[in-house]
Amino acid sequence: MNKTNNLWLAFLSACAGIILFWFGVLSLHLTFAVFSLLLTYSLTQLFAQRLQQYFPQLSHSHLIAVCLLLLALISTFYTIGDWLGDNQHNYFTHIPQQFAQLFQQLHTRLPDNISHYLPDSVQAFHHYFINWLQQHSLVIQQIGGHTLKGIGYLFIGIIIGAIMAVQYQPNQSPNKPISQALHHYFANLMCCFNHVFLSQIKISAINTALTALYLVILLPLFHQHIPLKTLLILFTFLVGLLPIMGNLISNSVIVLLSLTISLPLAGASLIWLIFIHKLEYFLNAEIIGQKIQAKAWELLLVMLVMEALFGIAGLVAAPICYAQLKLTLQQKTLI
Repeated sequence: MNKTNNLWLAFLSACAGIILFWFGVLSLHLTFAVFSLLLTYSLTQLFAQRLQQYFPQLSHSHLIAVCLLLLALISTFYTIGDWLGDNQHNYFTHIPQQFAQLFQQLHTRLPDNISHYLPDSVQAFHHYFINWLQQHSLVIQQIGGHTLKGIGYLFIGIIIGAIMAVQYQPNQSPNKPISQALHHYFANLMCCFNHVFLSQIKISAINTALTALYLVILLPLFHQHIPLKTLLILFTFLVGLLPIMGNLISNSVIVLLSLTISLPLAGASLIWLIFIHKLEYFLNAEIIGQKIQAKAWELLLVMLVMEALFGIAGLVAAPICYAQLKLTLQQKTLI
C-alpha cells in the first residue's frame, strides 16, 4: 500500500509543475506570448551555434544571432509588403467586378427563397455590410481589442525570448535547488518544443505541397485560376507552422479568394481544404507522436481533451504539454 501511495505521490509531483504552467498559460490567454518566446529563443540558439561553429573566435554570438533574426523578420515583412504594393493594381482592382459576377451566379444557381436574402449587386452588398458593421460595432471592437492584445503578446514574447537568448546561459547549471529545478524544467520545455516545432515544419511542408498541387496543377487542368498563387503557397507554409490553427487561416483565405472567381470553385476549394485540415490531425498525431515516443491515439486523445477545455489554444499546446509529461515521467523512470 505504501509503495502504491509513494508511486502516486511521485507521479503527481512530476506532473504538477507542468499542469500548473500550462493551465496558467491557457487560462490567461498567453499562448501567443509563450510560443513566440520559445520560438525566438530556439532560433537564436540555433543561429548562435552555427555562428560559433563557423567562427569559433567570434564573441557575442547570441547578440549577433538576435540581430540576424530580427533582420530576417523585418526583411520578410518588407519584401511581402513591397510585392503587394507592386502588384495591387493587377490583382485587387478587379475584385468589385469579380464580386458582381459572384452575386449574379448566386442568384442564378440558388433557389428564389434563398437568393432573396442575398444582395443583388456590389452596391447592395456594400450597404448591407455597412449596416452590419453598425449593428455589431461593440462585438467588432472587442474582436479588434483581442486581436491587438494578441499581437502585443506576440511581440512581447519575441522581445523576452531575444533577451533570454542573450542573457540566459543554458550550459551553466545553477547551484541552488529551486534554480536547478527551474533550469531543468526549462531545458525539458525547450527540448519538447524543438521536437514538436521540427515536426510541425514537416507537417506544414506536406500541407503546402498539397495546397500547391491544388492551386498550380489541379485547378489549371479545369481552366480555373486563383490569384496570388505564389503568395498563397508561401503564406500557407508560414502560417502552417502554427499547429491546426495556421491551416484554418490559410484555408479560409483560399476559400474567400475562390469565392471571388465562382461559387463552384469556392465549393471545390472548401472540400479539398477540409480534407487537408482533417488530414493534419492525423499528421500531427503520427509525426509528432514518433518524435515524442507517443502513439497516435494518445496524442489525438490529449488534443481532443485540451481542445474541449481551452479551445484552439489548448489544441495548439497539447503536443508540447504531453511531450513534457512523457519526458518527465521517463526521466523519473515512472513509465
